[in-house]
Amino acid sequence: MGETVKQIGFEGLGIKPFNVNNVAFTIGDNFAVYWYAIIITLGMILAVIFAMKFANKVGVTADDIVDCALWGTPFALIGARLYYIIFSLDEFIGNSFTETIKNMVDIRTGGLAIYGGIIFGFLTALIVCKIKKIKALAIFDVAALGFLIGQAVGRWGNFVNGEAYGELCNLPWGMTINGAGPYHPTFLYESLWNILGFVLLLLFTLKLRKHRGETFFGYMIWYGIGRALIEGLRTDSLWLIPESLKKAWGLNFNLRVSQVLSIIIAVAGVVLFIVARRGIFDRIAEKNAQKREMKRALKSNNEEAETYIPVFLQENDESDELEELDKIEDELPEEVNGDVTEDNVVITESQMEENDDVSDN
Repeated sequence: MGETVKQIGFEGLGIKPFNVNNVAFTIGDNFAVYWYAIIITLGMILAVIFAMKFANKVGVTADDIVDCALWGTPFALIGARLYYIIFSLDEFIGNSFTETIKNMVDIRTGGLAIYGGIIFGFLTALIVCKIKKIKALAIFDVAALGFLIGQAVGRWGNFVNGEAYGELCNLPWGMTINGAGPYHPTFLYESLWNILGFVLLLLFTLKLRKHRGETFFGYMIWYGIGRALIEGLRTDSLWLIPESLKKAWGLNFNLRVSQVLSIIIAVAGVVLFIVARRGIFDRIAEKNAQKREMKRALKSNNEEAETYIPVFLQENDESDELEELDKIEDELPEEVNGDVTEDNVVITESQMEENDDVSDN
């Protein structure tokens, strides 16, 4: 797992080096629980709690948030780990198969790439919204604010690990690690950038947001710009081409994956924000809702038509009943089933009158 205790200081600010142990506690003899995992978990919990409280401001419910979070969170973690593994293959090459698999699934000490988490998390939420008929862009708006909270908190997991720092610098807030440095505290830059972004986008959502998706696309712009700038200062970036392949192919250049992706996301965010601001996505959503309503109405009408019996069928039923009565009448004895004549009716009535006179006496 590497060293667990590092000396970190900010001597330009008068903060002398102090020991930081990245192990929070140990279960049993050798199962360590790291501060990194605790801080990341705390960030996710705070993000979900905020999203649940804020959900009604964007037109969704706390239950909608829970549905998306229950599926989105585990897949976001899987995506964050896969993203890291894909662009850090050199760390896993050369070990036995068992050891490689063990290292790949062990995320207690780090190895999570935020962009993998963002991509997998939002894609999973989109699928959940599609299945449960939830307003996806509204969910994305509140999720973006939650993500900024989670990212601002989660970056302090890098601090306790003594990682995600930048190049050497002469700034007062330069960070020393085990006596080396000072370095740019890029983890701190990103944490503060996310906090500022949260405040600005929260105010925008409450005061200026007109259509669904605007906050989410604003997040893409804000985080994309910030990450592109900060990533250029880091010394531990994930590179597009693994070092082993770079040497094998004789390449003398490489690209920071997160920096390239950040620029793409920021540019896409600008375009999508303009589209959303014009209400185009809302109009598309309304048309789709109208189509769904028409389909439900047609289905309902078809079901009613299936249970309705036309008049001509009802008449046939009556004629069938008359035919059945005729058959029964034919089968009766002749003395009972005689022809009913006017004389028979008169006699019957006369007899009835005589019976009435007798009863009166």
